[in-house]
Amino acid sequence: MKNLKFKLKAFAALIIVSLLFTGCPGEDKDPDTLSVTPTRLSFKADDTEEKSVEITTNVSSWNYKEESSDWIDAYRKSDNKLYIKVRNHTNTSSSRTSKITISAGDATPVDITIEQSAKEINSFSVSPTSLSFQASETGDKTIAVNTNAENWDAISDASWITLTKQTGTLKVTVGTKNTQTTERTANIKITAGNAPDITVKVTQGAATTLSVNATSLSYEATETGEKSVAISTNASSWSATASASWITLSQSGNTLKVNVTSANTNTSARNANVTITAGDATPVVISVTQAAATSLSVNPTSLSYGASETGTKSVTVTTNASSWDATANASWITLSKSGNTLSVRISSANTATSTRSATITVTAGDAASTTLIVTQAAATGTPGGIVKSSYSATGTVFFSSLGSATSWSGIITPYGSSGSKTYSITNWGNEGITVWLDESNGKIMMDITTSVAHTSGYTHYGYFRAGIVVNGVLNVISDYVHPVSYNSSTKVLDFSSTTFQGYQVYVGIAAYKSGVLDDFFTNFYRSVKFSLTSTSSASLSDEAPMLKSAASAPILKSATKRDYTSVRETTMAEFIKTYGKNTK
Repeated sequence: MKNLKFKLKAFAALIIVSLLFTGCPGEDKDPDTLSVTPTRLSFKADDTEEKSVEITTNVSSWNYKEESSDWIDAYRKSDNKLYIKVRNHTNTSSSRTSKITISAGDATPVDITIEQSAKEINSFSVSPTSLSFQASETGDKTIAVNTNAENWDAISDASWITLTKQTGTLKVTVGTKNTQTTERTANIKITAGNAPDITVKVTQGAATTLSVNATSLSYEATETGEKSVAISTNASSWSATASASWITLSQSGNTLKVNVTSANTNTSARNANVTITAGDATPVVISVTQAAATSLSVNPTSLSYGASETGTKSVTVTTNASSWDATANASWITLSKSGNTLSVRISSANTATSTRSATITVTAGDAASTTLIVTQAAATGTPGGIVKSSYSATGTVFFSSLGSATSWSGIITPYGSSGSKTYSITNWGNEGITVWLDESNGKIMMDITTSVAHTSGYTHYGYFRAGIVVNGVLNVISDYVHPVSYNSSTKVLDFSSTTFQGYQVYVGIAAYKSGVLDDFFTNFYRSVKFSLTSTSSASLSDEAPMLKSAASAPILKSATKRDYTSVRETTMAEFIKTYGKNTK
C-alpha cells in the first residue's frame, strides 16, 4: 500500500514539470544561431603568433572543443573571440591539420580548420662532394658551401684531417703522408639550417709498395743473356732504367728481364745499377755485376838451356783467376807449381845434333791460354852455328912499333859439353895465345873474368880486355864485357861491330901484375874479323886448357910496348865521366 502511494505521487510531479516546460499553448520561440569568422586558420611551420576567430550567436554563451592535438593552444580573451596559437612545426615532409568545434545552444556547431604547413627546407649544396689525396700528398683543398641558412658547420671523423671554416668555403687540410699500405678514408659532415646533412668523403691513397725478389745479379765475364726479376707493387704501373749501355731491359707483366749483351773484356769487374720506380714508392736498385775477364801472362815467355845444361828455372805466372795450370808437350820437361811460380826442370842433356824445343801451355779460368817456349841447344855447335873451326883473321894493330900483324890464322874450338857457351881462340895476334869467349842470351861476349895467359917465372897474368884510344891515350876498360857479333850465313866473327859511347873499341890481352895493369901479352887490334871454316868435329873436353909455357906466351917488355902518349886502366863509369859520349 505504501509503494502504491509513492508511485502516484511521483507521477503527478512529472506531469506538473512537463506542463511548466511546454508553456502555455500557442506561444512561439526564436531558433539559436551561431556563426564563426573565419572558419579556417593557416599557420606557417615557424609561425607562433596567435590568431583569432569571431563568434556571433544569439545564445547567451558558447563553447569550443579541440581535436585531440598537442600543437594547438586555444583560449578566450573576450566574450566573442577565440584566440588560437600553434607550436613550431619541425616536420619538413608534410603539413598538419586539426580542428576546433564551436557550439552555442541548439545552433548547428561550426568547425574551425587549423592547418600548419611543413617546415621549409634551407637550400644547401657543396662542391666538390669528395676529395682525394695521393699517399704522399699533403696540404689544403677547399669545398665551396652554398646555403641560405643563417649558419652552417662541419665536423670530421678522422684526426688526420683539419677543418677551417671560411666565408662560403671549408678548407680541408691533410697534414701527414699515408704510410699504410691501404687507403684511408675520412668523412666530413656538413650541416646548414634544417637542410639535410651532406657528407663529403675524403680519401688518401695507400702508400705505394715496391719490392723485388733479387737486389743483385751476377754474371761471369763471358756470360751474356737474360735473367728475370719479379716485381711486387700495388702501383698501377712501374718502370725500370739501367745505368750502363751493356745492359738492356724489357718488361712483361710484373717481370723485369735484365739482359747483359756482351762479354766483359776488361781485366776488372764492371758494375751497373738497374733502378725500379713505381708511384711515390722509394725506388729499388738492383746491382748488376759482371766479373772481370781473366788476365794471364808469364814472365819470361821463353827459356833457353845449353845442350848439357840441366836444372830448374822459374817463370812468374800473373793472373787474377783463383787458380791456374800448366802442361808441357815434351816428356823431357817436368813442371811444378808453387803460388804464382812455375818451376821448369830439365833433368837430362840434349844428345841430339839438333836443338829441341817444347811448348808449355798455361791456362787460367776463361782467359786465352798463353805459351812458354823452352829450347835446349843441340849436342854440337851453338845457336849461332859455331863449331870447331879454322879461321883466318884480319885486324889493324894499334901499336906500330910492335909490328904490323894484320892477318893470322888459327883454330876456334867450343869447350865443355855439346852446345857449351865457352870457346877458345888459338894463335891470337901471331903470339900463340889462347883466349876465352862467353855466350850470353844468344850473344857471344868476351870473358874478362878468367886469366887466359901467364908466363912461367913471372907474376904477370893476361886478361881479355877492350880498350879505347882517346887523344893518344889507350884506356883499358877493366869492367866492360865487349859483345862479339857472329853472322851464321857468312861465318864471320866480328870483334869490331860494336862501339862503346860512340868510340871505336880495340881488343887484346892485357898483362896484370899483382892486380895492376903492367904490360900486354898481345897487341891491341881494331877491326878484327875472323872468317871461319868448319873443321871435322872433335871430341869435346870438359875443360878449356890454359897455355902456361913461356915459349907460347912471351911477355912484352915495357921498353918495347909503346909509341903512344899514355896507357891507363879505367872503368866504364870513370871513362864516361872523363870523356862522355863521342859525338863525332
